[in-house]
Amino acid sequence: MSSIIANFRVNKKMAPEELSPATRFEELKMDSLDALNMIFALEEEFEIDIPNEEAAKMKSVEEAIHGVEELLKEKSSASN
Repeated sequence: MSSIIANFRVNKKMAPEELSPATRFEELKMDSLDALNMIFALEEEFEIDIPNEEAAKMKSVEEAIHGVEELLKEKSSASN
């Protein structure tokens, strides 16, 4: 999901080549406020709620993508 990567780039003010799905959050030097802001931005963009336990599992951009994709699938299934 390129929009998730774009979200990280904008929030961390990074050049495109500085961020990939394999980038771990510790590499981005994200503090707890950065992490909260990122979660809020993802929730707003995708109109989902990310439970705290799910957010705690997200340690990389790839894990965030996977987590958001799973929540979107659940949301889609619930609306059918």
